[in-house]
Amino acid sequence: MDQLAGSYRESDLVVLAVNVGDHEADYAAYVEESGYEHIQTVRDGTRDAVRLYGVRSIPVTYVLDRDGIIRHTHVGYGRALPERLADEIASLLE
Repeated sequence: MDQLAGSYRESDLVVLAVNVGDHEADYAAYVEESGYEHIQTVRDGTRDAVRLYGVRSIPVTYVLDRDGIIRHTHVGYGRALPERLADEIASLLE
């Protein structure tokens, strides 16, 4: 996912990873170990994002347009997801 985000670094794309399950120390260790260069990460200890977006399964990926409207939702993670996301992102950036 970081590689995908990096391929759009010249655009106004923002990739945000929201952690809702880990304790603060575990989250900090994860961020340090992940080595993300192009993904912004935040910890939602109050699980507000879960309620706001109606998350029922983790991981879940949302693709929002420039106006913040959810255009695509993907539950789980499979090998085809990065390619599918790339196509969706490209169409939204046109």
